[in-house]
Amino acid sequence: MLQIIIALTTIGLLSSIIFENEKMYNSFAVSDIGMSDNTDKNIKALRNTDFDFVYEESGSGIGGPRMLTISYTSQANILEVIDEFAYPYTQKKQLSIAQESYLKNKITQNEFFSTNNSYISHPSLLKCMDCVNYALKITLDKQLHSTKWSSDSPVPEGLWEISNAIKKITRMN
Repeated sequence: MLQIIIALTTIGLLSSIIFENEKMYNSFAVSDIGMSDNTDKNIKALRNTDFDFVYEESGSGIGGPRMLTISYTSQANILEVIDEFAYPYTQKKQLSIAQESYLKNKITQNEFFSTNNSYISHPSLLKCMDCVNYALKITLDKQLHSTKWSSDSPVPEGLWEISNAIKKITRMN
């Protein structure tokens, strides 16, 4: 148990250093964080099985019609990106523990579970036909919350930080 706590502390520290300085974001292996030969067992213990999200962007926007869906489930450790902006594109990949920790930290730091369910007003929908609409649903540590907003909605800066972090993870190898 002590080994898991030490590994969790080390992972949090390393992911903060790696991501906050925007350095080699996925540059260390599991062995670099001091785990024993029981790697598979330790990874399962470290990976929170209660972390899922679905992020969506849709609308006309300046560049034309767009539909982007990014989803993740920690239980299967699958991040899926479906981008139908210019052409249909699908990508699936696994996240490292550091990448998952980075997203969890962004969600927690930006108080996602305290945000409103919607920042879209009906007059906003009528006046902004070229706006992009966003939706984000997250389950983390048995908390479930969803919110939606549009590109012309006044929203907490934290929602933009979370959505940018999600999109950043999709570009990492």
